[in-house]
Amino acid sequence: MRRHTPRRAPLVAPHPVSRILVINDEPLVLREIVKGLNAAARSLDNPNGIGFAGVTTAKDALAAIESDGDIQCVLVDDKLYSLPARSRRNGAHGEGRRSPRLQMSALELVQRITRFRPEL
Repeated sequence: MRRHTPRRAPLVAPHPVSRILVINDEPLVLREIVKGLNAAARSLDNPNGIGFAGVTTAKDALAAIESDGDIQCVLVDDKLYSLPARSRRNGAHGEGRRSPRLQMSALELVQRITRFRPEL
């Protein structure tokens, strides 16, 4: 008498996920960049499951990189500033006027990212 052993379903590896984080402080520009890159990723052969996400501030970028292990790469606008803090100017001509103050440059952001996740 022959024993029947049930066949096992073949193991299927999960589709890889690789996310690229785009950092640009201009929301409309960022939206179009991410939209275009995701459209290209969907229309082309994409064996690594590359997808694009975007943030507008250095603070949001650092938070995303810390919380999302699927981020494999970052694209940083070389003119990046986080949302500017407003500071009052002193002096008669500047009294009451506000000017943007740089929070973190693109270079500083890249240095912080590299310290936190050197593989990026």
